[in-house]
Amino acid sequence: MTMWVLHEPLTLEDEQRIYDRTHLTLPFDNLPDLSLVRSNVECQHLLRALYPYYPPETIALKADRIWQHFSGLQLDDTVAVPLPLTGKVALGKISGPYVYKVDESNEDVHQIPVTWYPGPHLIQSFGRNRSMFRNNTVPLYTINDQPSRRSIQEKLPYKYNRFVRFKWVWVIIFILAVVRTYSHLFGSGQ
Repeated sequence: MTMWVLHEPLTLEDEQRIYDRTHLTLPFDNLPDLSLVRSNVECQHLLRALYPYYPPETIALKADRIWQHFSGLQLDDTVAVPLPLTGKVALGKISGPYVYKVDESNEDVHQIPVTWYPGPHLIQSFGRNRSMFRNNTVPLYTINDQPSRRSIQEKLPYKYNRFVRFKWVWVIIFILAVVRTYSHLFGSGQ
């Protein structure tokens, strides 16, 4: 499970009504629908068509960042949305695929559906790790350091265990080992 911090330009009213929202807006400004982009190379082709005057290095760097974020956002990932005006953080999980639309002012809007966890949580409640919410110069980034990840996990209504999805495999392996042991015990006695 990846943990993301998404900074959105929210008013005080937006922050107070964050839990009424079913989608979060992604920071892919000035880009068309990305649902047809299947690789970093295709992302570079799209950017070259949009910005033919950009040098190749700029296109490559921009494509790397966009593709990393676009392809990295997965179902059930955790998203933290800082609410700086109220001093809180809203936590949710991605609950569906990427959505593209054009709004009333003919602007491209890139979104992901979100289901909210109970909260919001005071930024101060993240202790020493609260600084992860202060970097609003980068609108979307992953949380990679373990103390920060743990401070978010502690706020979730469940305890995440990355080995849970493999528990049935281990149960089957255990049962097969027991059956093999018994077959050797009873098979070798004849």
